[in-house]
Amino acid sequence: KNFQYTEEMEEKKKNRPVDSAFRQQRLSAWQPILTPATIICTLGVLGCFCCITGGLMVADAKNVVQAKTQYDGSGTDDRYSDCAVRDFNQEKNCIIHIKAPKKMKPPIYVYYELSNLHQNHRRYSNSLNHQQLMGSKKERSELGSCSPLKVTDTATLNPCGLQANTLFNDVFALIEPTNLDMKERDISYAADRNTKFQQPDDFDYAIVSTADSVQVESCIDSICDDSLCENYGLSSGCRGYECIGEDFDADKCTAGEFALYRYPSGSYQYLYQTFPRIISPLVGVENEHFIVWMRTAALPHFRKLYGRITDTIHQHQTLTFNVSASFYSHKFGGKKWLVISTASKIGAGQNPFLGIAYLGLGSICLVLSACFAIFQHLHPRYMGNESQANTALRQHRSHRTNHRVSSSTPSSSRHPPPTT
Repeated sequence: KNFQYTEEMEEKKKNRPVDSAFRQQRLSAWQPILTPATIICTLGVLGCFCCITGGLMVADAKNVVQAKTQYDGSGTDDRYSDCAVRDFNQEKNCIIHIKAPKKMKPPIYVYYELSNLHQNHRRYSNSLNHQQLMGSKKERSELGSCSPLKVTDTATLNPCGLQANTLFNDVFALIEPTNLDMKERDISYAADRNTKFQQPDDFDYAIVSTADSVQVESCIDSICDDSLCENYGLSSGCRGYECIGEDFDADKCTAGEFALYRYPSGSYQYLYQTFPRIISPLVGVENEHFIVWMRTAALPHFRKLYGRITDTIHQHQTLTFNVSASFYSHKFGGKKWLVISTASKIGAGQNPFLGIAYLGLGSICLVLSACFAIFQHLHPRYMGNESQANTALRQHRSHRTNHRVSSSTPSSSRHPPPTT
């Protein structure tokens, strides 16, 4: 019959996979032969590597210098009773002293530490809306994931959810020694700052000239005249703000300057309204303390970075912090600490767990290597030596030999004729 080339066959040809070694799984491969010597050497090398690495990690962790002071929760020293927050919406001011046990070389990290707070609880960690944190405007009906905390009596929370609205809002200020400075910038992951947290899409602000500062001062935290807003390229409904400067305003303006800002209209309660003491209206969800808090901790006892000191702290030098405490931890039986610490070369603190884990794994590998070596020495098994074959192999070979002998025997010898 004549062969006819149809369009259907052409289509099948187009869909045919590329005839290559990778697509057709014909790549060359190499597999080591697991001889006793190979296994013994591999375990020995791996064990030595893990033990050396673990020893260096443990030694490095011991070189970390840290000091911490508990200032709230059960077991707190009576000197810090003024720091204890006993109710919601309560603010306490106190002084905390931390003495450096050894010389601390920069960078020196300042942490707050909490206990008995389960940020990893499914209901807590899922109570947020990622699109809202990235600037999208969401209505109440679209915030189901924020349950049970998505609205107030009069407004929709932006951002919503348990995690965002239980922000750690204690404020620490290093007041002595005066030659030391604590920076609160670049304490979060750059990927989080650049992609996960953005101001609302319609948010805008402008720094006001000195000539208009008096007019802006009259409408701080209230709606300014539409003409003033329009002069600076903002829509009607903008508000006035007096800058605090530095880290609080993320260097968007300096202390004493005035600014105008405008958030999207609607019945929303924004982060700077929920936490006015620690969140600037010019920064909002881009505040780095907020970004650090939103990266949930895996365990109920955790610490989070608050600031960084870039000068040397000498042995027995005392650091004095002014604490404005508002975070209520007694409700869940929590405790609060303020910590200063250096870091190890791998970025960890005074925690030898990883080094101990490496030492444990290395020890197991070395013990197994030694056991295999001893067994091979006492009961050697040489590759290709048939005299050392196991019983099953010998029986198999014996059966094959007998079968060949019986097959070569003439049928007359195997079946003699019957006698008469």
